[in-house]
Amino acid sequence: MLDFLEGALLGRLWCDSDFENRRYHGLKSLWSAAIWLSFFFVFYKVNRSGVPGLLHHGRRYLILSFVIFLISPLLSYFYYRLFFLLRYGILALQTVKFAAIFLYIFNRIAPFMKMNLKSFYQSGLNFFDATYGVFIESFSERYREIGMFIAIILLAGISLLAFFAITFVLYSLPIWILRLTAYLQRVYDELLILIIDHHRLRRLRKRLQLMDSGSGDRGIQQPQ
Repeated sequence: MLDFLEGALLGRLWCDSDFENRRYHGLKSLWSAAIWLSFFFVFYKVNRSGVPGLLHHGRRYLILSFVIFLISPLLSYFYYRLFFLLRYGILALQTVKFAAIFLYIFNRIAPFMKMNLKSFYQSGLNFFDATYGVFIESFSERYREIGMFIAIILLAGISLLAFFAITFVLYSLPIWILRLTAYLQRVYDELLILIIDHHRLRRLRKRLQLMDSGSGDRGIQQPQ
């Protein structure tokens, strides 16, 4: 589990564990389930008593995530050089970065979660009447008894495919957001490393040039 946390939170650029060759489907499912349980809790609270107080400071969460995003390369660089317990502190801070992103997302969508559940229920019934009901009636009128049977089978198949597609998207969405954030973090880390290496290379070249010029001056002065 620690390999997964290091790989997911620090990124493969800094992680020396075998993260890429292991799937960790159970932990990914747990992460997705935790996000969606949080979403439904927010949805319940919004329709019960208004937006939760935890979501009143969306900009603060965004700033917090961005600050950790900026200092993340420094934290990751010293991760394996620190005492074991301090590593958990860095992993916890990286977890706060991702949690703050989702809290900011919840803050932005919370105002749109407010709805009249009775009208929503009635709208759902009207939708099924206008789609499923009309589809079954048209098949029944055209093919009579066998038409209703065919319509039910087709609708069951379409509904099953739609269910699996929606389930896959809902399951994958939190993981995609996590991967997108990790990808942006990796691009930033690699760019920062590239800039630092380029600066070091320039300093090294200047030092070598000074050494060459100094040795050349001494070589000219020796015959005198």
